[in-house]
Parts: sequence; C-alpha cells; structure tokens
Amino acid sequence: PTAPSQVEDTPERRKFQQRMQRLRLQQEETKYVRLTNNLQNEIQDDVTTKSMTYAASVGLNMIVAPLSFGCFMYFFAGGVFDYFLGEEFSARTTGGTDIKRVIVGVVSGVIMLFIEMMLFVI
Repeated sequence: PTAPSQVEDTPERRKFQQRMQRLRLQQEETKYVRLTNNLQNEIQDDVTTKSMTYAASVGLNMIVAPLSFGCFMYFFAGGVFDYFLGEEFSARTTGGTDIKRVIVGVVSGVIMLFIEMMLFVI
C-alpha cells in the first residue's frame, strides 16, 4: 500500500481554496436569506380595531367603576354611619332597605362617574 499523494500547497491552490470558501459562505448566506425572507413581513394591526378596543375599554370602565364604587360604598356606609352617627341613624325602613345607604351608594357612584370623565378628558 502506498500513501495518498500529497497535494502541493502552491499559491494557485491557496487562491482556489479561498475562492471555494468564499463561494460556500455565499451559498450558505443565500440559503439563510431564502429561509428567513418571509419573517420580515409583519402584519400591521388594523387602526380601526385598535381605536374600537380603546373606545370599548373606556366605555366599559365608565360603567363598571361607578357601579363597583357605588356597591362598595353601599356596604361600607352602614358601618361608617353606625360608627360616627350612632346605631339609631341606620334604622331600617319598613321595606327592609336602608335608604340612607342606597343614597350614599348612588351619590358615590355619580361622584366616581364624574372622576372617570375628568380622567378621560385629561
């Protein structure tokens, strides 16, 4: 058995190897660009959808915030009235509903509605 022949390292051979390396790199880059060219296409969000979502969230907030704060104050007002004004202040009417607590809940909800509207305008 004879050893494989050694290729001489001539300047032409080095130039050829450099050219082959450059062509391999160009081929790899071309494959990479072909694989990733569709990733640059971003789907733009519809402006109308964004504005409708914003309007819906503001409208929903204008409804939910006064209702929730009014309910909170309705339940919280009984304890506050009892503590500051005494037990006789929270006497119930014949129907079983404390009218003072209902009034406080409604007034607090309206106040929260005005606060929400001012925050929206600002």
